[in-house]
Amino acid sequence: MKVNILSVRTSLSGDPARIHKRDTLVTYGVEGEGTDFVVIPDDNPTKEAIQKAVEAHIKGRHPAAGASFELP
Repeated sequence: MKVNILSVRTSLSGDPARIHKRDTLVTYGVEGEGTDFVVIPDDNPTKEAIQKAVEAHIKGRHPAAGASFELP
Protein backbone atom coordinates (compact mmCIF):
# COMPACT_ATOMS: atom_id res chain seq x y z
CA MET A 1 0.00 0.00 0.00
CA LYS A 2 1.49 3.32 -1.07
CA VAL A 3 0.81 6.31 1.19
CA ASN A 4 1.51 9.91 0.17
CA ILE A 5 1.71 12.71 2.72
CA LEU A 6 -0.17 15.55 1.02
CA SER A 7 0.14 18.31 3.61
CA VAL A 8 1.41 19.01 7.12
CA ARG A 9 -0.08 22.06 8.87
CA THR A 10 -0.39 23.33 12.39
CA SER A 11 -3.57 24.72 13.92
CA LEU A 12 -4.87 25.61 17.33
CA SER A 13 -5.83 22.50 19.24
CA GLY A 14 -9.50 21.65 19.56
CA ASP A 15 -8.77 19.56 22.66
CA PRO A 16 -9.80 21.37 25.87
CA ALA A 17 -6.81 19.79 27.61
CA ARG A 18 -4.50 21.51 25.09
CA ILE A 19 -6.01 24.99 25.13
CA HIS A 20 -3.68 27.64 23.62
CA LYS A 21 -1.47 24.92 22.13
CA ARG A 22 -1.04 23.87 18.50
CA ASP A 23 -1.61 20.47 16.90
CA THR A 24 -0.42 19.18 13.55
CA LEU A 25 -2.94 18.20 10.90
CA VAL A 26 -1.54 15.69 8.40
CA THR A 27 -3.49 15.01 5.21
CA TYR A 28 -2.50 11.85 3.39
CA GLY A 29 -3.60 9.78 0.43
CA VAL A 30 -3.69 6.01 0.14
CA GLU A 31 -3.21 4.80 -3.41
CA GLY A 32 -6.52 3.56 -4.76
CA GLU A 33 -8.43 4.45 -1.58
CA GLY A 34 -8.61 8.26 -1.44
CA THR A 35 -7.52 10.76 1.18
CA ASP A 36 -7.85 11.11 4.94
CA PHE A 37 -6.24 13.05 7.75
CA VAL A 38 -4.87 12.57 11.24
CA VAL A 39 -4.35 15.11 14.03
CA ILE A 40 -1.14 14.84 16.04
CA PRO A 41 -1.09 16.61 19.44
CA ASP A 42 2.33 18.15 18.78
CA ASP A 43 3.22 21.37 17.01
CA ASN A 44 6.47 20.06 15.53
CA PRO A 45 6.43 16.26 15.10
CA THR A 46 9.35 14.48 13.46
CA LYS A 47 9.00 12.76 10.10
CA GLU A 48 9.05 9.43 11.93
CA ALA A 49 6.28 10.54 14.34
CA ILE A 50 4.14 11.60 11.37
CA GLN A 51 4.66 8.28 9.63
CA LYS A 52 3.81 6.33 12.80
CA ALA A 53 0.65 8.40 13.37
CA VAL A 54 -0.51 7.87 9.78
CA GLU A 55 0.25 4.14 9.96
CA ALA A 56 -1.70 3.80 13.23
CA HIS A 57 -4.60 5.78 11.77
CA ILE A 58 -4.74 3.53 8.69
CA LYS A 59 -4.57 0.34 10.79
CA GLY A 60 -7.37 1.66 13.02
CA ARG A 61 -9.81 2.25 10.16
CA HIS A 62 -13.04 0.32 9.90
CA PRO A 63 -12.67 -2.80 7.72
CA ALA A 64 -15.14 -1.33 5.19
CA ALA A 65 -12.95 1.73 4.60
CA GLY A 66 -11.51 1.57 1.11
CA ALA A 67 -13.80 -1.25 0.04
CA SER A 68 -15.62 -1.00 -3.26
CA PHE A 69 -18.66 -2.77 -4.66
CA GLU A 70 -21.12 -2.38 -7.48
CA LEU A 71 -24.86 -1.89 -7.27
CA PRO A 72 -27.15 -3.46 -9.85
